[in-house]
Amino acid sequence: MTLPDNWRIAIDGPAAGGKTTVARRVAQALGYAVIDTGAMYRAVALAALRSHQDVADAAAMGTLTERTSATFEFLPDTVGAAGYRLKVRGEDVTELLHDPEVSRLVPQVAAVSEVRAVLSAEQRRLGLRGGVVMTGRDIGTVVLPEAEVKIFLTATPQERARRRYRQLRDMGMEVTYEDILHEQNVRDQRDSSRAVAPLRRADDAVEIVSDDLTEAQVVAKIVQIVRERQHA
Repeated sequence: MTLPDNWRIAIDGPAAGGKTTVARRVAQALGYAVIDTGAMYRAVALAALRSHQDVADAAAMGTLTERTSATFEFLPDTVGAAGYRLKVRGEDVTELLHDPEVSRLVPQVAAVSEVRAVLSAEQRRLGLRGGVVMTGRDIGTVVLPEAEVKIFLTATPQERARRRYRQLRDMGMEVTYEDILHEQNVRDQRDSSRAVAPLRRADDAVEIVSDDLTEAQVVAKIVQIVRERQHA
């Protein structure tokens, strides 16, 4: 039986939990589109860096987010690991989104309620049309609480830091595992303790700990969960 074309698959979890590449492969298996909400926050952080915007100015950040998000273009990319390219004001910024400076600023940007209000509304608009696999930190709890399938994908901090270290080194960036682990731990604390839409597993989400699983095994598990939910 073919999966309905209007289901919403929410994949939440902490940084470097493997959400992006897993979501791409799940979307391919289901014939769905993939939307990486984390890329939206990174694009706003990049815009703030470029414009020297003070992140503490919440009202100005809200305005910046509105201007930036209005130009977002998610384009399919079957070659890249993410499964998409992101253009902002016509510029492909995909390769810039994981710059260390952007990564350091993202938690502060994501904690601004005005930023989250703008981006959450846009994410919900995209998600409600269905046929999507959407990744983030508050998809199943805030953005799409009515999603037909909710996954919380995680791994130990050490494993997540190793993955991010390898990813950034493969991109040619000079980074250390120790710095990545420290910054990741700080971000985890901020994400889980922020007042607005904190990172947490939705009550009805299925948790998958991926330390001892290959990417293919994680994808297979999620596709199986979707199929079982379809026939429930």
